Amino acid sequence: MHCLVPKDYIWSKLHAADYHPDTQGIVARIETARKNPSEYSLIQFWSKHLNEDLVVSGKDVLEIGHGGGWYLAEMIDAGSRKVFGLEISAELNLRASQALAQTGYSNFQLVTGSGSDLSALRGSTFDFIYANTVVQHLSTQTLAKYLRDISGLLNDKGLCVLQVLQTQSSSSRKRFSRSDLFSVAYTTSEFNSLLLKYGFSLKDYAEIKYGGKDDYWGLYVFNRTL
Repeated sequence: MHCLVPKDYIWSKLHAADYHPDTQGIVARIETARKNPSEYSLIQFWSKHLNEDLVVSGKDVLEIGHGGGWYLAEMIDAGSRKVFGLEISAELNLRASQALAQTGYSNFQLVTGSGSDLSALRGSTFDFIYANTVVQHLSTQTLAKYLRDISGLLNDKGLCVLQVLQTQSSSSRKRFSRSDLFSVAYTTSEFNSLLLKYGFSLKDYAEIKYGGKDDYWGLYVFNRTL
């Protein structure tokens, strides 16, 4: 199954739905997360659901689809050597850059991508790559390109963490809803097959309940097969 939706459509819908706040809203989100890490920390969320603590200290970190950049701020606070963020909107990158600077961060680089692959980052390598609730907004064809490119961006001993919308259904599907504007869900066997196809080894996995009884998040931790 292939699901094709133009990136401009996705961005306009997300923007219209107020998914991404203005600069001051991002600043407020970063400051709130600093004060309430147990509620807002992505690293603590990973640790809660996985069988390991994921360490970003001293590492070059990439977030795919960083939104307002608040998780990039968390990665810097956790000791990352340098953080990079990739978004499909130059406008959102400008807001995130301004907010991060206003809250005292400088050790970051934001890149505007095409939305169709990760070619804007080619030539770079990272120790840790993650995408939080982004994969479901990619067509199946685009996801294949992202996984192909992640294989080239990830260092030999690097880790990638993807949070993937999953389903008990026998095949992946596209759906539109008020709560999730564009979603593609995968069964665990489908996504495991994709990881294998693009040269990855699964290191850890967790299921997180989401929505109806047939839907849940899959939290995948994987590295390149050497």
